[in-house]
Amino acid sequence: MNPFVMLSAMGAVPVIASVILYLTVRGDRKNPRIYMKQQLLYGLIFGAIAICGTEFGVPYSGAVINARDAAPLCAGLIFGSEAGVIAGLIGGFERGIAVAWGAGYYTRFACTVSTCLAGMIAGWLRMTLFENKRPQWHHALAVAAVVETIHMLMIFVTNTSDVKRAFTYVTACTIPMITVVSVSVALAVFLVNQLSSMRHQAEEKTKPTISAQFQKNLIIIVTLFFGATTSFTWFLQNQISTDNTRELLRLSLEDVVSDVQDQCDETLLLVNRLVASELATDPDADLEVLKNRYNVCEINVIDRNAYIIASTNPEYIGFDMARGGMQSTAFLTLLREGGMDELVQGFMPTSRDRNVYRKYSGVRTEGGFVQVAFDGVQMTDEISTLLYNVVSNRHIGENGFLIILDHGEQVISSTTNAVIDINGDAEGEINLDPDGTKAYTMYKAKFRSTGYYYMFTTAESYYIVGMLPMEEADFSKNLSTYLNVFSMAVIFGVLVVCIFLILKYLVVENIRSINRSLAEITAGNLDTVVDVRDNREFDSLSDGINSTVDTLKRYIAEANKRIDRELKYAREIQSSALPSHFPAFPDHDEFDIYALMDPAKEVGGDFYDFYFVGDDTLVFLVADVSGKGIPASLFMMRAKTTLKSYAENNIAPEDIFTNANYHLCESNDAGMFVTAWMGFLNLKTGEMTYVNAGHNDPVIRRKDGSYEFLKGERGFVLGGMEGMMYKEERTVLGEGDAVFLYTDGVVEATNKANEMYGNDRLKACLDAHADEDAKAICQAVREDVDVFYDGGEQFDDITELSLQLKKYSTM
Repeated sequence: MNPFVMLSAMGAVPVIASVILYLTVRGDRKNPRIYMKQQLLYGLIFGAIAICGTEFGVPYSGAVINARDAAPLCAGLIFGSEAGVIAGLIGGFERGIAVAWGAGYYTRFACTVSTCLAGMIAGWLRMTLFENKRPQWHHALAVAAVVETIHMLMIFVTNTSDVKRAFTYVTACTIPMITVVSVSVALAVFLVNQLSSMRHQAEEKTKPTISAQFQKNLIIIVTLFFGATTSFTWFLQNQISTDNTRELLRLSLEDVVSDVQDQCDETLLLVNRLVASELATDPDADLEVLKNRYNVCEINVIDRNAYIIASTNPEYIGFDMARGGMQSTAFLTLLREGGMDELVQGFMPTSRDRNVYRKYSGVRTEGGFVQVAFDGVQMTDEISTLLYNVVSNRHIGENGFLIILDHGEQVISSTTNAVIDINGDAEGEINLDPDGTKAYTMYKAKFRSTGYYYMFTTAESYYIVGMLPMEEADFSKNLSTYLNVFSMAVIFGVLVVCIFLILKYLVVENIRSINRSLAEITAGNLDTVVDVRDNREFDSLSDGINSTVDTLKRYIAEANKRIDRELKYAREIQSSALPSHFPAFPDHDEFDIYALMDPAKEVGGDFYDFYFVGDDTLVFLVADVSGKGIPASLFMMRAKTTLKSYAENNIAPEDIFTNANYHLCESNDAGMFVTAWMGFLNLKTGEMTYVNAGHNDPVIRRKDGSYEFLKGERGFVLGGMEGMMYKEERTVLGEGDAVFLYTDGVVEATNKANEMYGNDRLKACLDAHADEDAKAICQAVREDVDVFYDGGEQFDDITELSLQLKKYSTM
């Protein structure tokens, strides 16, 4: 027979007994002797039913489920506190000794204590909370659910040394036992109350008391809150478990990847050093001999001009490393003064042939650098032992494992030291296709009939897969969820009882009145006054809240004044960081330069700068940081300092932006970025080298001509993504030419009609003032934007820089 049907049948016994006893035995509380005899009778009958619950338990999922606790609960809630205690003690005592004839030994203590507690709790609640009256069916349902939850908790409490086994019992028993016991008790109370109503239907019906209404509403509210809290707890525990599993897999993979890459890099560098050493000793050494001796696939010798002058591959001789792709140009750092002495790359396509994969390293020499490379076969030969050692003794958790596969998805090493066929053993797809799955992303699959979470990544030319059984990963989540839900159920039940017994119901209305006032205060209406003064306690509470609000208002006013002062100081500091004295270079009459920055808030994220690098090169730039306010201003100071620091190192403009991008990406948790346009003007020749990182195109005017936008390649914003490369471009300014730089706060200014200022208006304004000096041009554009606003609000910082080349420098 179905175990749930059998359990339900056992749960029906106390229901039937309750109805029969109510109909056949008339209670008499007026006569203490008769009353105690009746209580003893009830206790013995329901104690016997509890014993039957033990003896006729239903085997289910490795445990024995029963409805024993329903008997003392029905006795205590329906017939009297004494009957409940007697029935609980009888049922509990019998459960304790029943292990002698085959009852479950593992849960003996938990079941014994829980059955005794069931009778005691039911009797105490009837005597205090329900004032010796039968509860309503929903009250009985809640009491039974909480008592049976205590039963489940007792299994954990009495078996803390073997939590996993205890959890197995609890998962098997929780739903069927709580459901059947709760429904059984609630149904018994409901039927007896219905019979009682029929018996006393001639009596005048009275309105429910405040006490009854409060009980009902409180239980409903607590039940709803318990449901919401339980749902949130489950969601939170599930999220925490998923995050922990993901983090465990990620850290395990990263640990293996780090070991593999470090050993590969060190192995290749060691070979590179040996080759470089032999070439230093004998420059005419046969590269082919060295290649075979050290088991590498390629040796290249590069001179100071970045040309390959010798190679084991004759086709590479004469190849310009500086004009290759990112793979080859990365080695130019070995030629730069202050650059790296050694460099190792990952396994990647070569710049000369994207279909050929190599792992290159380079070592600086006096004449340039020496480069060696492994192909996939040689790399496997070199690190095959390492791959075995890396994963052979590693586990993920207790039963998780690691697998290393080549790009053909053939397993070459695993934690289990066994040959594993992923595609053959997997019931669900373990997909390592880069187009279908992402590295370091957690997926689910069945493997050898067991559910697993898995994650993979690549290292050099290999896949590394980490797998963790779902049962192990989810154990802590499920255990925590059960314990939290059980604990909250008991706590909420206790709280309901305590609140009802301690608080007087007039207090509820006063609290609600106070809460209404507090809601207005928390909504921002600090002028609300709490005026609940029915007694001394609430009079004092009202005064305390009003005093607190008055203090809060005073603190807020003081904080606003302090913030205003600090913002004023911040604006002064920001302004002092930008060049603000004009003419900026009185000793130079070759050019005229002027700039302004007008933030949308007290402090802004736009900035400009200009300074000399050497005697004849003027650097000038305009930049726009994402966002506004204090965060943007702080990032602006960092970006301005970084760009100037690299510019003063006399490196190429494109390298300035590349290095600055790397620096700004570091510790950029806020995800801020900056657009920038930077120009280098040679005052002797008029040659202007510039680089653009996602900024607006500048406007340039040739002598006696109109302004035109200087179109060029826009690189990616600075600080937005690591590894970005930037391209510098060149043009020549003649005497009388001018350049105007600006931020998007100019062209994206929006008026009340939701129209944007735009490039056309900017060009028209510049053309109208083409013959004026740099300062007049900047002010003219600013005034034209203000006119365009027509009373609208400035939403973005506005920054302008105007440069006019009057003549070439002759010094």
